Amino acid sequence: MKRRNAFVLFTVLVLVIIALDRFTKILAIEQLTGSDPLAFLPLFLDFALVYNTGGAFGLFAGGGVIFVAVALLAVGVILGYLIKAKELRLLIVITLAMISAGALGNAYDRAMIGAVPDFIHTLFMDFPVFNVADMALTVGEFALIIIAAYYWFGPGKRKETAEVREGASRKNEDESAAAELCKSEDESAATELCKSEDESSKEEA
Repeated sequence: MKRRNAFVLFTVLVLVIIALDRFTKILAIEQLTGSDPLAFLPLFLDFALVYNTGGAFGLFAGGGVIFVAVALLAVGVILGYLIKAKELRLLIVITLAMISAGALGNAYDRAMIGAVPDFIHTLFMDFPVFNVADMALTVGEFALIIIAAYYWFGPGKRKETAEVREGASRKNEDESAAAELCKSEDESAATELCKSEDESSKEEA
């Protein structure tokens, strides 16, 4: 994937996810502040506003400033990768955009109000309340792990290795063909030179 196209796709995805995250958080604060949970899918999902001072899904409460710094550092590393990587794959760019958007979406709330509004509450299992940024961050991280495993250890690695070997073999064949051609040309030149010298000797005689 061309680097310019990768940056365009990355930027668009980050902006779209952050916009969706901001919109849903503002809507949740307006509609759910001081009210009972809002039923959405019976026995499966409802909306209940809580404020999280920790990380995703309420983990490590109280570390707001640290999480902001970690989020900015992570996004910086991701941008560095996009700038320096020799090859950019579509799925990796998408997952990195999801991770960046999730990190920045929650970092904004921590920096501005000291906590992250969470409002998506699962009823079918005991799970922390979360938001759109949490979903983007978590899905992006898991997807990146799977993709990395595929390309580093799985079929993607074997395919890449086979392609490298095929390229090296083709290069060797090309070099051999070039060497044979040069050798053939040298022999032809030498033959012509000898023939020319013989003819000159005969003329002198």
